[in-house]
Amino acid sequence: NWSESSDPSSSCTVSPLPASPQVLSCNFGSIPAGQSRTVSVTTQTDNADCATLNNTVNITASGDITPANNTNTGQITIQCPPPATITVLKTADPTSLPEPGGTVDFTVQVTNNSSARSVTISSLTDTVFGNLDGQGTCDVTPPVVIAPSGNYSCMFEGSVTGNHADPPHVNVATASGTDDGGNPVSDSDDATVTLTDTPS
Repeated sequence: NWSESSDPSSSCTVSPLPASPQVLSCNFGSIPAGQSRTVSVTTQTDNADCATLNNTVNITASGDITPANNTNTGQITIQCPPPATITVLKTADPTSLPEPGGTVDFTVQVTNNSSARSVTISSLTDTVFGNLDGQGTCDVTPPVVIAPSGNYSCMFEGSVTGNHADPPHVNVATASGTDDGGNPVSDSDDATVTLTDTPS
């Protein structure tokens, strides 16, 4: 969305969205010799506008004997924050069980490390327990939006069984998605549960 201000004697319109690019058209009428007209255009930018924006002006006038200089282009560079990153922290409660094992509560926390960009988490998976979406309080349908410097946490139950001679149970949770600039974000963390000997 754009706004414009111009000389009162002119009439300007901006083509409405979703036209892309939007076009500003002005009618200045007759301009006396030696005079000029000025138009100012203002818009709000966001992270989706990162990079260089080009703006081209074309003028058409009757009686113009030098039409070759009636076009000019200006540039503005949008200074945007770097891509966001996330950190996944996975914990188990309890971290040990007497054999033959039992139910463990696993907590997954996803932290947005960016102070300027939001991130959208669309996938939450585990190497042992599969797709975590819909398990326990874990829900990324629709995708979860994490504000800058914010976090998202959820918990699910998993069964850990075996005997004390087995290697420790290790499972890895991975969160994936994008930041508000479309940059991919992903991170993983593991939790370990050991089984202890049960005296016979």
